[in-house]
Amino acid sequence: MQDAAERATADRICAELGDFPLAVADWATEQNASGLPRRLAPEAAHLRHLAGRAEQRDPKLAGRLSNSLGFHLDAAGDYAGARHYQARALAIMEKALGPEHPNTRTVRANLAACEAALKRTPKREK
Repeated sequence: MQDAAERATADRICAELGDFPLAVADWATEQNASGLPRRLAPEAAHLRHLAGRAEQRDPKLAGRLSNSLGFHLDAAGDYAGARHYQARALAIMEKALGPEHPNTRTVRANLAACEAALKRTPKREK
């Protein structure tokens, strides 16, 4: 849990960032479109953080960042991680845009593809 001082500092930093989270979302989309998951890998932790911070301020941006992170993890073969972020993105997008919005449908399709990949992946023995 963050205390009040940590929240105030995080809020100040986010206010100073301005359009930075949107620029990161655009960049993440471009990296995912490249088909090379390793290009986004070094920044995955930053995407996680920005998506979490954006959830209260800009749910559509949070959904987009979560979707980008899930798409990246899926391409990298981390289907369980991808499923988590795709499901999170879907919940955010359904609430922010509605269940039939084209962006929501795209996220739903990404989640379905990820779940199909999970079913095809053999479970590891303990």
